[in-house]
Amino acid sequence: IKLLNELTRDGFDVGWDQRGSLHLARTHDRMIQFRKMKSQSGPWEINCNLMTTEECKAKCGVIYDQDIKGGLFIHDDGVVDKDRLRQVLLEEAVKGGVTVVENCGVEKILQTNHRVDAVETTQGTIECVYFVNAAGFWSRAIGQLSEPYVKVPLHPVSHQFIIAQTNPQLLEQLNCVL
Repeated sequence: IKLLNELTRDGFDVGWDQRGSLHLARTHDRMIQFRKMKSQSGPWEINCNLMTTEECKAKCGVIYDQDIKGGLFIHDDGVVDKDRLRQVLLEEAVKGGVTVVENCGVEKILQTNHRVDAVETTQGTIECVYFVNAAGFWSRAIGQLSEPYVKVPLHPVSHQFIIAQTNPQLLEQLNCVL
């Protein structure tokens, strides 16, 4: 979030939209998890608040609150346009002297003393000082190409929603959770 705010302040358009996020609990156990998250938020400098059912409904009026036990609102959360962010980071890295190799398949990640030295690719072996696994959907598979393999706790999903009709008031309320 600090990086995204810095990039935006410096004039880079990364599509950063910082609205916060509202997480809802439908069970008592989930509210206990939210309380734990809140208690751990201080050292991580995460600004969040526990919310009652009524506060959740006030924050986002379109939710069905009959089965909601409460919520957790994380003030600094937002969404970013991943393609714009990737492009800005790539361009700035190249300006800083980074070499980028594109259209190249990774076959094996070579390590010495748990540090990546080189990457075997379809275009030969590339030595590196730093290795960044920015493969998105394929990050887990890339992690498994090293020995010992790097566990990437990633399960890609696609989030979808449908708006069946245009309703400006409903769209404004939905913006509170997007």
